[in-house]
Amino acid sequence: MRKTTALALTILITVFVFCTVSVAQPGGDIVAGQISPWRNAHFVILAYGAVWVGLALYVLRLAMLARSLRRELSALEELASDSE
Repeated sequence: MRKTTALALTILITVFVFCTVSVAQPGGDIVAGQISPWRNAHFVILAYGAVWVGLALYVLRLAMLARSLRRELSALEELASDSE
């Protein structure tokens, strides 16, 4: 499980860094009076990516906790059946 988690984290971080580098470009020159809606879009994209990475890490953590609880429950069931 740890190898899978490490691989998933590596992939997530690699994708996040790649998206950050490819998207976070300067907005370019803007003539006075013209405002580009995409000038600061990289901040929104970075925040969106950070939220998805955080959500993925949270789901992975919950999956690991569920797996450990399942193992403990099966161990308790085995102890209960042995004592009978």
